[in-house]
Amino acid sequence: MSHAATEARSRDNIATVIAIAAMAACTSDFAHEALGHGGACLISGAQITLLNNAFFECSRFERYVAASGPLCNLAVGLIAFIAQSMIPGRRPSLRLYALLVMSFSLFWEAGYLIQAVIRDSGDSVFAWRELVGPMTTRVQVFGIALGVASYLLFFRMLTIRAALFASVPGRVGRLFRPAWFTGIAVMALAASLYAPDRFGAMRDATLSTGASFPLLFTSPRPKSADSPVATIVRDGRVIALGVSVLIFFAATMGRGIH
Repeated sequence: MSHAATEARSRDNIATVIAIAAMAACTSDFAHEALGHGGACLISGAQITLLNNAFFECSRFERYVAASGPLCNLAVGLIAFIAQSMIPGRRPSLRLYALLVMSFSLFWEAGYLIQAVIRDSGDSVFAWRELVGPMTTRVQVFGIALGVASYLLFFRMLTIRAALFASVPGRVGRLFRPAWFTGIAVMALAASLYAPDRFGAMRDATLSTGASFPLLFTSPRPKSADSPVATIVRDGRVIALGVSVLIFFAATMGRGIH
């Protein structure tokens, strides 16, 4: 079979890819805001007073609540990284979902750490003040360096897992570019329903997902030692599930739960 014929047969269905990316973005945000912050708030005996896809508030100040969001995203991202090695290449939709959950979750925290330290505000800064003490210039420099190092580490992890998608030249870009833009669009759409502060919610939500911009620059070499990931064909069930997840996510966390 010629290279052109192989590439033609390896074209992934964009509608299915978009649906997978939408679910991955919602999963990552749910892990941070609801599972992480929300879970810690409830376990502490307090009550959730605001749960949005960009904002979170607890009824009283509790230790570990600020740190729980980033820690939960890191845990989910690492689980997704490990899970990919267990998902066979013949399950391309599930494999891509896990890869995007990993990327949206891990890069969010790397970028958020840098932003929080520079702005002297955010989960990482609040957690440091709660658990250690005041922020100093030395701590800020270390925080920025840690954020940059995290980006490099997570990019390496992404490159390793993306290699199995590189069975055809240009395939990784055709998958990851629409996935990244979809993640941003989904978070912005959901946040736009938060009436008290639409602009602020949209800004924070899109920045969180936009932090996974390394997806745009990933171009790994094919991993010939393993079976490549199969073509993602049009799957009505996956598309319907993606639409359902998006509607539910927007109607709940997008609008805000008080």
